[in-house]
Amino acid sequence: SKKSSGPIDDFLLRRNSCTPQQAAALTESILNMMVKDMRPLSMVDGAGFREMVSAFHPGYILPSRTYITSLMEQKYEKTCQK
Repeated sequence: SKKSSGPIDDFLLRRNSCTPQQAAALTESILNMMVKDMRPLSMVDGAGFREMVSAFHPGYILPSRTYITSLMEQKYEKTCQK
């Protein structure tokens, strides 16, 4: 982990950090885009996709393909139960 060297670094770290609520919303948005556009799960492993997500929100850590898969399965189950 990086050591902070002062108030400016602390500010920059906080500014770029992602709250759990923001992370959940971003993950949900990515999941919805993948479902609506019928994108493969492998998309989250792509370097270009990861760079784009990082450009949109540098503090967001993109979940693993395995985690995205589990979320998609949960979404499918909820949809089938309606």
